[in-house]
Amino acid sequence: MNFYFDPSVLTLDKENTTKDQLEEFIYSLIDYKKIMDLSWGAFYKPESTFELLFEHNLYPLVDNIKYLTKAYNIDYIQPEEIDKIISSILNKTLSYEDHLNVKDVLYDDTRFEENKTSAEGLNFTTVLQKMALCIILSAEANNKELCNYIILSKLSVIDLDVTISLCDGEEDYEPPSSVKTEIVSYPNFHAFITTFDAVNIWTNSISEMCFRIALAIQLKQTDVRTDFYEYTRSTDILVMKTFLSSQKSLNFQNDKSKARMLLRSLTEEILKTNLSATHEIRESKGGESKQLKWKEYCAWRRDIDHEFHLHYWTKGKKMVFTDVVHHNNYNISKFKEN
Repeated sequence: MNFYFDPSVLTLDKENTTKDQLEEFIYSLIDYKKIMDLSWGAFYKPESTFELLFEHNLYPLVDNIKYLTKAYNIDYIQPEEIDKIISSILNKTLSYEDHLNVKDVLYDDTRFEENKTSAEGLNFTTVLQKMALCIILSAEANNKELCNYIILSKLSVIDLDVTISLCDGEEDYEPPSSVKTEIVSYPNFHAFITTFDAVNIWTNSISEMCFRIALAIQLKQTDVRTDFYEYTRSTDILVMKTFLSSQKSLNFQNDKSKARMLLRSLTEEILKTNLSATHEIRESKGGESKQLKWKEYCAWRRDIDHEFHLHYWTKGKKMVFTDVVHHNNYNISKFKEN
């Protein structure tokens, strides 16, 4: 998953920021740092970001934060530490121009010229529009779904209706003459994890962390009390290679409807809901057969639908997901404990 910063999400207007907005801004920065520390996804910004922020005295932000914490009598926010987080985010974020197939685009948007008056608004919106256009055209050039490109912006929807005059990109790519569309963006990472369709991450996963992120997002959206970051690193919930390979072989990674069913089943098991769909895996088919056990783990089977089932081991609060199987398959993989 790739994330693209609209530079404005890293800015703070000291004259018009409320106490609640200040706190939300701080929480957003902490979220960005946490997700970067997970080493999941890549983060990009426009090449002109530093120049733009300096031009409008929006970086460094330490003085603006000091002004606001004093104005609201806040002693639990350390301006210097927050400024360090912003610097860390900016320094770890790469230039999208060095990453996308389409690096620059010249276009006309008469609505944009009419509706934007302030120089600051004009500059930030121009940069955002150009980045959005480069993302749209790159997705088309690579034949990729646009949902793989996540824009973090103060605008909830980026409305584009432009005529393209020049495109700097792949030599064999012919851009459309115009683009008229809307792109959904997210004001912060919390908005992303509480509204983004986790299935899109599952079906595009390239690592175990991707699957964990998809599951953590599904859990958060199912139960708002869920600690997203806890589940991305939880040692009580393990997703084994046998599970990942088995679900892929049964087309759960490529079929979004099947991926949705699997995510639902995993979430129900972790949150202990719909327990009527769970069954013990027994040692044999005999009526008196006991539940299969191994190294103090108990073997379980949960219905995904009538055709497919989820196999897993439990020991206390610990759950180890090992297999996705057909209805008549009662085998469950063992695993190596760390």
